[in-house]
Amino acid sequence: MVVGWEKVDKAEATSREQAQIKLDIEERREQVLRQKQKQNNSSEVVMLPTTAYLKDALDAFAGCSGADIEKFLKNQIDARILAMKMLEKNYSFKVVKSVPNGAPSGVRQRNTHLKGLLEEMIKEDAKYPGILMILKENAASFSTFSRQTLRPPEALASNRALQHAADEAAAEEAAAYQDDMELLDLKDRYLEKKFTTIELVGRGIRKSEVREHYQVKKVFWCVKGLAEPAWCAECVLLDERGEIPKGSLTKGGAVLEKFKVDFDFSEMDQDIERFIRHGPRFP
Repeated sequence: MVVGWEKVDKAEATSREQAQIKLDIEERREQVLRQKQKQNNSSEVVMLPTTAYLKDALDAFAGCSGADIEKFLKNQIDARILAMKMLEKNYSFKVVKSVPNGAPSGVRQRNTHLKGLLEEMIKEDAKYPGILMILKENAASFSTFSRQTLRPPEALASNRALQHAADEAAAEEAAAYQDDMELLDLKDRYLEKKFTTIELVGRGIRKSEVREHYQVKKVFWCVKGLAEPAWCAECVLLDERGEIPKGSLTKGGAVLEKFKVDFDFSEMDQDIERFIRHGPRFP
């Protein structure tokens, strides 16, 4: 009887250990995914070459929240850190995105600090001619965020197995999107293309069609607001002539953030064909 209970206890202990190992692998996998996603986001950022470009880009955020501006500045900083890492170089100063201890830490103060830090980084980037082209040339090969959820191994027996499985998962992710042909294909097919959407509004005899024209300005990996992450198009609303209204642009020609609209690619082809056939003056 005692022997029987010992077997049961051992079986339960083994089962609990395997369950915990699976949880540990899932937690480690999530950490790896977050890190790889951050690298991928940084590799897709178009780095601003001068402080003048930075000023114009910030002008494009007129009317946007301080949080949006903060995210933009941090993305620019992270992209430059990544580029320097790829060049195996470091900035001559310490890159600290947080405000100094004891200083006011509201969003306005944070953005002032980030803007100053980014300006210093831009100035130092001029010493390295390769830094401004490195992401453009290597964005595809350095986009290491896997868009597929990894499955933990079914047969787990020890912490050594846990470590091995997690390391394998990290290595697999790092190689998952070498030369991301899907992204390159989407950019080739849709970037700068114009399209027309049709939306039915109202009810009954009051129902009517609203037609709007857009132009694709960017292809990006969208995570928020979707049931499943997917490639999306960042677009700008066009006027009745099929052009970007002057009021939607900064003095330097950047599109104001509040005029940008995101679309998926599910109906993009037919919308592009509609614009090609009828033009902006859709009957």
